[in-house]
Amino acid sequence: MEDPGKGPGMVVLILDMLKGAAAVMLAKQLEYTDFAVLFSALLVMVGHSYPLWLGFKGGKIIATGAGAVLAIAPVPYCLAFWFGHQRWD
Repeated sequence: MEDPGKGPGMVVLILDMLKGAAAVMLAKQLEYTDFAVLFSALLVMVGHSYPLWLGFKGGKIIATGAGAVLAIAPVPYCLAFWFGHQRWD
């Protein structure tokens, strides 16, 4: 399989993150319990990793999970992202 490059890769990253965030935001919008919101995050990650129509062979769940975590706890996510990208010389 060929590497399509950074541009298409960024598009896929953003779409995968939006997929994870959309599931969590929908559960929040429908005013489900906190457990149901976390369960929706888990289910969107499992569904991304093991899709039925691809014979349970899907993608990695890191971007989808990051989108779900971003929707659940945006401030801690952004702080962790910022601290994780600092240079500690």
